[in-house]
Amino acid sequence: MTSYNVSNLNNWQSVWNQSFTAEPAPGDRPELERFFPLPEISVPIQLSSGLLTFYATSQGANPKWKFAANVKRKYVTGLTVGGNPDAVVDSKRIFLNQFSMLRYPVSFGLSYSLLISVPYWHRQISLYLWEYTGPIIDSVDQKLDLILERLPDLP
Repeated sequence: MTSYNVSNLNNWQSVWNQSFTAEPAPGDRPELERFFPLPEISVPIQLSSGLLTFYATSQGANPKWKFAANVKRKYVTGLTVGGNPDAVVDSKRIFLNQFSMLRYPVSFGLSYSLLISVPYWHRQISLYLWEYTGPIIDSVDQKLDLILERLPDLP
């Protein structure tokens, strides 16, 4: 089992934050506020941590709305069918007005990028991202080390 010391503020590093606003859509009836959906958001940094935390807010969001976005993790594969070498590994949900912790226990390379899909009903969204930089304690490794320490004591 892997454990993290997430309650220590020093174990988190703020790595990215940005706000996005949907563009108004043309129409002949100004009383109908129409907007183009926000395009997919590519986080412009490479990440390596297996644990991330997002916080999302949306001005003007209905208080009943809980869902903020889907977050896809992408790795460069070296395969270039259609000119895009990225492979989406998984997709996780983040929620409005609360911290959403995303754990990635399996790594497929040294670093990865994120692609965020915001639902069409959000006209504005602000996203904040932290990467866990603290100690990672793996109890399996601890037990293996203990066994290896005791091996020389065996007859």
